[in-house]
Amino acid sequence: MRHFSLRLQPLLALLLVGFSSFALATDPILLFGRNVTQKGSHDPHLSLTPKGETFLRSLPSDFAIISVVGPTRTGKSLLMNNFVRAHQTALSSYSNDRPSFGNDNKPFVVSKGVTSATQGLWIWPEPIRLNGKDTYLVDVEGLHGVESVQSSAYEVELFIAACMISSNVLYNTWYPVHAEDVRTLKRLAAFSRLFMMDAAAATETITDPIPDDLSPPNLHWTIQNFNKYSLQLQGWTPAEFLDQIIRKDSLLKDANVDYKFVKQQFGSLKMMPISRPLDDDAKMAGMNGAVSWNDWNKEYRNDILSLVSSVASNHDSKRLNSAPIAGSVLADLIKRWFENAPIQIPERTSWDSAVELKLDHERKHLLEIFDRQVSQLLPPDPRTITYDAFIDNLDSKVKKISEAMRISAARVGQEPEQSAGVVLLGKQLADKKSLYIERYVDWARSHVATLGRPATTVIIRSLRTLLASDEDLCMMSKSALRKEMDTLVESALAPALETARRILPRSDDPRSLILNVKYNREATSKEVRDATSGAIIENLRRRISHRRAQCPSPLEPLYDFIRTHYGKLLATGAAIASALFLHHDSKRNYRQCRNALIWLKVEARVAVLWLRPRIRRAFDVLTTSIVGVYLLYFAVQYWILGRTVGEMYLLIWRDQRIVDFMGGLLVAVVCLGLLAVVGVVVERFESVRHPIPPSPPRVKVNCVIL
Repeated sequence: MRHFSLRLQPLLALLLVGFSSFALATDPILLFGRNVTQKGSHDPHLSLTPKGETFLRSLPSDFAIISVVGPTRTGKSLLMNNFVRAHQTALSSYSNDRPSFGNDNKPFVVSKGVTSATQGLWIWPEPIRLNGKDTYLVDVEGLHGVESVQSSAYEVELFIAACMISSNVLYNTWYPVHAEDVRTLKRLAAFSRLFMMDAAAATETITDPIPDDLSPPNLHWTIQNFNKYSLQLQGWTPAEFLDQIIRKDSLLKDANVDYKFVKQQFGSLKMMPISRPLDDDAKMAGMNGAVSWNDWNKEYRNDILSLVSSVASNHDSKRLNSAPIAGSVLADLIKRWFENAPIQIPERTSWDSAVELKLDHERKHLLEIFDRQVSQLLPPDPRTITYDAFIDNLDSKVKKISEAMRISAARVGQEPEQSAGVVLLGKQLADKKSLYIERYVDWARSHVATLGRPATTVIIRSLRTLLASDEDLCMMSKSALRKEMDTLVESALAPALETARRILPRSDDPRSLILNVKYNREATSKEVRDATSGAIIENLRRRISHRRAQCPSPLEPLYDFIRTHYGKLLATGAAIASALFLHHDSKRNYRQCRNALIWLKVEARVAVLWLRPRIRRAFDVLTTSIVGVYLLYFAVQYWILGRTVGEMYLLIWRDQRIVDFMGGLLVAVVCLGLLAVVGVVVERFESVRHPIPPSPPRVKVNCVIL
């Protein structure tokens, strides 16, 4: 016995030695139970009982609770009873003062039949002293029980209540570990996180406590009746085995997501394998009376002692925002959170589950068929396919697949419009349709770019040839050259554009798609390698236009002659215009000549001033003034003659003056037009060849006024 005590001392070094008088006569208290709505019926929701609330409020700060949860009939109550016995044994072995206790140290009732004896959450009101903290033990109703109806929401509430009040939670199962045990833990952890988020969202002010403010409990997964030799043969430690079964669920694609919820729900995770308690099943069931602590297998007792040591190593009081919480505060928070965030999980029958599995299998099968059918359409034949035809074909296949799913839902008695499988398939088909349209458009754009590359190569080669032929370039006018380049580009792009408009969506610009293709991807220079065909073509067009502007003008000899003999041309023109009216000795022709010479004198000024744009405004004012003075002179002379000569002579004089004036004006206008044309030609030549044109000589015409 001394050797056994010395061997346990290293395991129990973290235990704070303390004693508590274990009152065996005290009965456990129902802390949480089902709400009774009416006689003979129960609400499937959990709540604090009046007696349990009173006890919880009586707890001062700096208390701790250890709860045990897990499937029904896995020995949770027995585990808690032996936890107490192991704790008392450890204290007895570690100290010289050995408390005496009988074989009936059983805080919780252990069922001897096939049904569970625990319903709700039961707390043992007498604490044990663990790691210097008053620690209370809670036995939780088993999950998946057959003796009382349990809803999924009720099981989640059992788990949430145990986590909120506890510093350590024991998740108890039976060996071997089943996948359902793993998924039950993950499901409970996930729903607990959702409850905590809903409760936090329902808080009225930002300063109100939320469930995340409570210290998370530590989890010990106890697996009873464990064959440790199997673990040794596998070469795993308990920690590695726990990682394998929680993190790596081969049947679930989102196993890591579930593992995240488990890590968030608990402060730490440990696995505690526990050996078989007894080899005698009859004695194990209590057929031969009560079983004392020393009657259990030695290996089992050592495993329970190791569990006590592991719990004590990371055991602390329940805290709120890192400060110990009083029982009254915890009771108020639990009641508020359960009221603000009720757990609501729809229950389903076995038929509903079977139908859901069947429709889920049908949905996956139809999606595979849809993928196979559409995969045959890509890549399409560019000679026959059109964008509208591809979309119509895709819509037709989506409609057929959706109709097949609706028929499957109707066969199992579900309304197609309300079937979750039909709705989910519709969303997945819409996503896949968008995906396949994107794949088609990517193919179409790539194909158009492939077709356009030879066309742009031909255009660039033709433009470079045109740029190199100076003689042909200078023989074309600007408009003809522009038309020639446009025709060259359009004729080369026509076949590619025709195909592009047929296979591309209407929102795409095929011309831009073709011209934005990089022309020379193998070039050593990054600038050349990144240049697109459209940029190269536009650059060549600008260079061709610039080269055409530098070509010499075919009228340059005429420009030189006019610029050199400008004054002589004006004088000759004036003389010729005057000679046209000097024939015979007609007095009337002389007057027309005189008026014509007057206007030709004005025209000479016009031709000279036409080359000086800065003084055109002054010239306009001058010519207007001359015409005005001439008309005023005519009016005054007419008024004087009207006072001095007869009316008949006055009429003859007026008609003669009007005819002379109009004739001279007509000749002047004709000459003015000719001189203006000459002035325009000279001005254009001077502006191109010489920035400052020479001033032409003035033409003086002497005329004797009779």
